[in-house]
Amino acid sequence: MTEIADDALRQGDLVGVDYFPSWDLEKASVLTSPSGVVSQLLPTAPRVLQDGGGQFIAAVCSYDCDLENPRSRTGVALAPLMPIPAAPRDERYSAIRGSAFPDEENRLSYFQLFPVELQPGLGARVDVGVVDFSQLMHLAPSERVVRELSTRVLQRMSDEMRDAFQFKLAAHFGRGGQIGDDADVVQ
Repeated sequence: MTEIADDALRQGDLVGVDYFPSWDLEKASVLTSPSGVVSQLLPTAPRVLQDGGGQFIAAVCSYDCDLENPRSRTGVALAPLMPIPAAPRDERYSAIRGSAFPDEENRLSYFQLFPVELQPGLGARVDVGVVDFSQLMHLAPSERVVRELSTRVLQRMSDEMRDAFQFKLAAHFGRGGQIGDDADVVQ
């Protein structure tokens, strides 16, 4: 097994980014410069949590092997950290908050969301957020992004949570996982 440096960027790390866009076809616009260069203008994704310094919080979704070999990759996959999409008194809130691992019947629920307990010093306005895999995007170029995001890590997951994150991310995209390969997916 390869030893990973303590300061290396890892899958599941929460990082601060200056901007997290949403490719919303109704709100995006195209800008053409006088020289003919066409640029896509994307709005900021709604509801992305921010740290105490105003950075948007995103989770690194690229595999560790992709982060260790960025020259051969086009970008680093990130998904935004959002508030839980239910009121604390709603029964769905507790269900989403507890959905990191398969239930007692080995089923996953809310497989597009991964709950994360936030460290108090992070400065986010909530104690628990969810990584929303359905809003996954990539940031490029990989080598520069890995270097930059390595300096912007806000919080790291435990090995147990990182394994659950990896499994749930794989389940979201319909790939097998290593935690309960026979897990059913329920919504």
